[in-house]
Amino acid sequence: MRVSSSDINSLNVFRVVVESGGFTGAQHSLNISQSSVSAHIAGLEERLGFRLCERGRSGFSVTKKGAQVYAQARKISHLIDELSDELGEMRNLITGHLKFGMIDNTISDPGLPLYRAVRSFVNRARNVEIDLRVGTPRELEASLLSGDLNMALTSTGQQVESLTYEPVYEEMQSLYCSVDHPLFDMPEPKLADAERHAFVARRFGQLMELRPFSKPKVAANASNMEALAVFILSGHYIGFLPRHYAERWVQAGKMRLLLPEETSFNTSFFLVTRKDARMSRLLSAFADDLFACINKAAG
Repeated sequence: MRVSSSDINSLNVFRVVVESGGFTGAQHSLNISQSSVSAHIAGLEERLGFRLCERGRSGFSVTKKGAQVYAQARKISHLIDELSDELGEMRNLITGHLKFGMIDNTISDPGLPLYRAVRSFVNRARNVEIDLRVGTPRELEASLLSGDLNMALTSTGQQVESLTYEPVYEEMQSLYCSVDHPLFDMPEPKLADAERHAFVARRFGQLMELRPFSKPKVAANASNMEALAVFILSGHYIGFLPRHYAERWVQAGKMRLLLPEETSFNTSFFLVTRKDARMSRLLSAFADDLFACINKAAG
């Protein structure tokens, strides 16, 4: 089988079907009818001579050979994105596909106005397709390594050798309890007072926030900031949150900042790319806009 341009189009449809978890989600992502999606997959299967996926009342699933074809379809998609970037640069244009990742709940931080960077970037690069994805630091690093992202803004516990980390910003983290917690009304709590209570810890932080305590009791774990806030607001746990994120509950009288001098710390944010990836004009332009907005916010 010699791969034709129509095969490449159908491979892209198949890739989107897999990433959407079925035909219905793919139809909305591709903005084509479900019958067109089915026709692409059926035609590709006929050309290949084997089934790519199972679909029907039992649900959608990818066959073993389909998984191999999907991996190749992703490679083709990444190559097309890179080609689009390079062709745009030859025409002195910013074009292509920006696949940007970020950790959750940064939007309330006035020092990190990512929406302004997006606005500035889109104003001068209207032909660029932008995907913005949210994940944990480990998820974002894995997506960078696989090529699903080409740039990410994240904190990190331990840097990955094959990624490049450029320092961007420092975020203040502090310890909080809720109005329903025993520490809320204690006049001047000490480290020992806090240590007698259950902590909620972040899975991605390697327990670095608990270093001021000799024997902290971790009774719950959270994968993101929203989950941390839920545990803290329950009244059963104390835990660390970014100050900008917790401020809404502090102002509403639902949370209290605990031991700020003894336990607060800064988390470093990095702009992360793959070491072997070309720093295209598209990525450079977005990085410039991001740094400019952060510098402006800092005065």
